[in-house]
Parts: sequence; C-alpha cells; structure tokens
Amino acid sequence: MDLGFSGRVGFNCYLSASGGGFYTHYDARTAMSLQIEGEKTWSYAPRPALAFPQRNASYALNGGAVQASKIVDAFVPIEPWETVIPIPENEFLSETLRPGDLLSLPAGTWHAAKAGEHSLALNLYFQHADFLGLVRDVIEPMLRQHESWRSGAPPAPNRPERLPGNVLSYFQSRLAELRDAIDRLSAEGPELEEMWRRLITLDDLASDESALAPAEVPPVDEEQMFRVRRDYPMMVYEKPDGGGEPSAHLLHGSTLLSLSIEALPILRRLAAVTKFRAREVLEWNAGTSSPAWADVADLLGLLYTHRVIERVPDVA
Repeated sequence: MDLGFSGRVGFNCYLSASGGGFYTHYDARTAMSLQIEGEKTWSYAPRPALAFPQRNASYALNGGAVQASKIVDAFVPIEPWETVIPIPENEFLSETLRPGDLLSLPAGTWHAAKAGEHSLALNLYFQHADFLGLVRDVIEPMLRQHESWRSGAPPAPNRPERLPGNVLSYFQSRLAELRDAIDRLSAEGPELEEMWRRLITLDDLASDESALAPAEVPPVDEEQMFRVRRDYPMMVYEKPDGGGEPSAHLLHGSTLLSLSIEALPILRRLAAVTKFRAREVLEWNAGTSSPAWADVADLLGLLYTHRVIERVPDVA
C-alpha cells in the first residue's frame, strides 16, 4: 500500500529438489525472487517479449510461443496484439542466485529456472490492474441500475441483409447512455479516486465474504482492550463528502467508512497502533477537546462491526 501499487501483491514459496525448476515461459505479472537457501540458476531474456501481457505464455517444443490461459478471462481468444515471437534462448542472460540474492523480472519476460542441489526461495509478485478494468468497475454500477442495461437487446427477426430496426435503436440508445456516463466521470472526481484507493488496499483476503461480514456490536467498556486487525491494509485520508464538507475516510480491505472530520485524528492514531485500551481513545484528539465517552463508544462499536478492530483478553 505504501507503494501505491494499484493491483494485487502476493507471495509464493518454492522448495525445489536438485534440478527442479521451470521450463521457459513468461508470466503476466512482475515477479521478484529472493533466494533463501541453496542455489537456483535463472536464464532470462534481456527485455520483455510483451509489455504487460494479459496471459502467461510458454515455449513450445518447436520454439514457438504458446499462450496459456488468460488471467483476466480464460475464455477470451488470443488477440492479434498478444502474438509474440520467442527470443532465441542463446540471447538469454544467466544468473545463479545464492542466499540473499534478489532477481526481479518484469511481466512478459521469458525465463527459466533450475535448482542446484536444492533451493528455497520466496517469490513476491505484482499483479497489475489495468485502467480498462478500473473504468469498467466504475461504469458498470452506474449503468446496471437501469432496466434497459439488464434486459438485453429486444427480440427481432434475424435477417442477414440488415440489423433489425428495434435492435439498432436499442444499440444507439445504450451507446448514448454509455457516452453520457463516461462524460460524467472526471479524473479528479470521487468515483475513480475511490476505486483506485480500493485497488491499492485490497488483497486476496478481502475476497473472503465470511471475514468481511458485519460483527455484532458488544457493549464497549472503557477498560476493554482492542487489537487493530492487520489482515487487510488500512488507509486513512481526508476528502470532501457529497455536500462538499471535509470528512474523514477509512479504507480497510473492501470496507470504506466515511465519518465526521472530528474523527480524523482518532483514525490516524488507530492506523499507527497495534493494541489499545478503549479509554485511551479519549486522548487521541491531539490539540482539540476530548470527545465524549458516548461518541468514542459509538465509534469503537462501528469499527468493531466492520471488523477493523477486535476485542482481545486483558492479560495482566
């Protein structure tokens, strides 16, 4: 999140026996390999075969490139721009990684790897989120609320000589609505900003619906200990609300809370601590008057409900 990377970040761990590894391929994501134990020799192309590909690809036995399933949609056929010509392997660079060594390969870079006697490595990957997907996620909710976008084209005779008039009219109306929706978007508007902020904070865990389900609010006592949940990244920021007034925003996984601006110092402190006692929050409004306990209890209840914080035993 500190990098502001608008995509998915994750780790894989590879334990390889002697001679184990991967045949020549490229990945549709940027990957960094940190060698922990043993050695692994990497052969890799000096440049990407295709910048930011949508699919993984592997070498065929005859030296041609074979695209694997598309990460975005496995059922979408290969498009002309995705056709790549393999770089001859005699042009590859070679590097043997030993404990502490780090190798970074941009998405679309041909590479192969082979372990020595054994190898243990951590792989940090960056799955890029393209702008087309970001805009689609913003536009779809704007249009899906209309019955005409959910119903599909009207029934019409399938005549080869021309498009039926009612279908043509349907297409024209939907395209006009699409243009209008796009024209209402602004690079400085809240829709794209909110989606971008979600992209740089959301991770795989946030897709677990059971983990995101609201929790019942328990009675909040001043002596109750809480822990800030770190299973999702957290972002706290200030921005105007729908009426143009400044407000405090907290983004935690896929949960977005919009609160009064008075809560901003509390939320910023919350993002910096691990555990705290409920009554300590009364002192978190630095430079301003302390909030009433009832307001603090309501805020903690809201944060608990949305699983931003959790109760922990008070161990003496």
